[in-house]
Amino acid sequence: MKFKAIALFIAVLFIVSSASAGYLISGKNYVPNRIVVNFHPEVGQLTIDKSSGAALTGIYSVDELNVKYSAYDMYRLFPGSKDEDMKYYYVIRFNNPGDLEGMLSDYASLEPVEHTEPISIEPLYVEPNDPSYGNQWHLPQVHAPEGWDIEKGDPNVVIAIPDTGVDWDHPDLADHIWINSGEDLNGNHHFDNYPANQGGDIDNIDNDNNGYVDDVLGWDWVNNAGIFCTDADCDNEDNNPMDYVGHGTHCSGIAAAVTDNDIGVAGLDWNGTIMPLRIGYQYLWILGVVQMDWAASAINYATEKGAKVISCSWGSENTGGIGAAVDNAVAHGVLIFSAAGNSNNQQASYLCSREDVISVAATDQDDHKASFSSYGTWVDVSAPGVHIYSTVFNNSYTYFDGTSMASPLAAGLAGLVYSRHPDWNNSQVAQRIFESCDNIDDINPNYAGKLGYGRINAYNAVQGGGTTPDVSLNFVPENPPIEIHAPGTFYYDIAVTNNEDHTVNLDCWTMLTLPNGNVYGPLDLYHDVPFAGNHTTTYDNVAQYVPSDAPIGTYTFWGYIGDYPTQYSYSSFNFTVLSSAGDENSQDSWVWKSSGAFGFGGDIPTVPTEVSLEDCYPNPFNAQTNITFNLPKASNVELSVYNLAGRKVATLAKGTIGAGSHTITWDAYDYSSGVYFYRLSTDNYTATKRMTLMK
Repeated sequence: MKFKAIALFIAVLFIVSSASAGYLISGKNYVPNRIVVNFHPEVGQLTIDKSSGAALTGIYSVDELNVKYSAYDMYRLFPGSKDEDMKYYYVIRFNNPGDLEGMLSDYASLEPVEHTEPISIEPLYVEPNDPSYGNQWHLPQVHAPEGWDIEKGDPNVVIAIPDTGVDWDHPDLADHIWINSGEDLNGNHHFDNYPANQGGDIDNIDNDNNGYVDDVLGWDWVNNAGIFCTDADCDNEDNNPMDYVGHGTHCSGIAAAVTDNDIGVAGLDWNGTIMPLRIGYQYLWILGVVQMDWAASAINYATEKGAKVISCSWGSENTGGIGAAVDNAVAHGVLIFSAAGNSNNQQASYLCSREDVISVAATDQDDHKASFSSYGTWVDVSAPGVHIYSTVFNNSYTYFDGTSMASPLAAGLAGLVYSRHPDWNNSQVAQRIFESCDNIDDINPNYAGKLGYGRINAYNAVQGGGTTPDVSLNFVPENPPIEIHAPGTFYYDIAVTNNEDHTVNLDCWTMLTLPNGNVYGPLDLYHDVPFAGNHTTTYDNVAQYVPSDAPIGTYTFWGYIGDYPTQYSYSSFNFTVLSSAGDENSQDSWVWKSSGAFGFGGDIPTVPTEVSLEDCYPNPFNAQTNITFNLPKASNVELSVYNLAGRKVATLAKGTIGAGSHTITWDAYDYSSGVYFYRLSTDNYTATKRMTLMK
């Protein structure tokens, strides 16, 4: 790639590398005069004094190194963050490049410091390409027109594009640009870049207390980018995330350009909203690069501001705090997409190596792997990435090639699925995208199993079609044959087997065939019940009530799992009503007094009305304690334990967990006595409680 070629040319000036140390990877590009330091929580919020020319914290050991290495600036990486884990990350800037490996090691050795990270500089995954034929072939290829007949998207679903910025006043994007209501002083849902006393939005105040001043439509983190930045804006971060390169604007148009407006192009998420975040810049004569600390800040900003989807069309390494930012985003229910890369190899970037990030390879007009696209078993899905026509800077349009183009297309599809199912979490949306793909292994025999689930299909994703998961249902009556004198109750057992290697969310319902042949129901209907992969879930002694006015005769009791009303599997058995009270005025119903299929239904059990984390019991405890949390609906959950220094020492639960009250036992036999904290994080909830282990 071009980035790698010029890197060798300017290695003496720009690349900091090491072949032997643990912080730096040989040949990678790092910012030479900045590092990220994560302090232990007990240090608290730091007050930085820069009046002497050095950045001083009041902590002797830290200040000693700051003076030694000429640190002149120090600031929070995630300003305004409400999450405890994110509050103690700081960027330290030094006057002169030094021994980066030595600095990282020295700061990491300090007692107040949890860990340190370098800041890598990564390439955009794009290749410019001149027009050749046809505009936007990729939309029919992913069956967008058929999908739009069902779902056109919701402006409340925000797709964040951390990139080279966005041409936010482009006529094909302006009406789809996110506006920060907390800074939109005149409330007109538009960025008025003039003083508030003249009716504009600029008052030089952080009105929403998120650490950014006048961030009406996002933020620009690019600052002091150095002599190799040939962009129009290289020196100062500000509230104007304008894109002078075109890459971020191109990605934005692919995801959610204004559609059906008689100009320009269409975005896959017809009514979607784009959040502009500038973290990249023009780098000499190539298209651009991004910096990992800025990427981390942008991902956290998008999370704090309610983005549902983030598309990352650039390379990545676990530096600059990006790992913590992604952890936090996923814990808050954000769905992240990452371009697979343009190196035509099986090397996964940091983001693509994560199981909780969707990796996107690129395909051409014939569903073949794009010649440049990286591939591997780590790829999740594929999407068109060749000759993609979209918006660019200065109200223009052009074609680009790259997995950079494939990622926002998949992200736009996520916007449609979220709009279709607003109550779904990130794992459910991801699963729908996976299962709705068109398998292209037969077309790509040399890459079978290395292009993910296949090429995305918008129609299948929004209408519920696609590959049917390998699941089965079995209903077994207790004490057959079942003969009832109505009103009465019979009992049965349920087994749901999921042969997939991942959790599958299923709708579950029951029906009746009446003695006269008519079909009645559903008696019970539960949406999006999660079933763990490679596992059989059983429900024993499930009660089904037969009301007093049930006609005499033989019935068939049916159970179904699938995407209601589409059935993936079913099971049934017969029962007979021998006599009936025949009270047509009875308030009885088939669901009254029933425990319900699949372990739910009626008033047994009671589903919690809100998310909550209860006090563990016993507390203090010796070796074992029980932690209970309550979920009103299926949620993406992580329950973890931290020691007094703020280090995570155990993960007790992680993944999608169904509605209900759940109790998990922590066996602390191998842990030392002391104070610990247990933390529950769901899509929209975080709580931490204290417990004491006494041996």
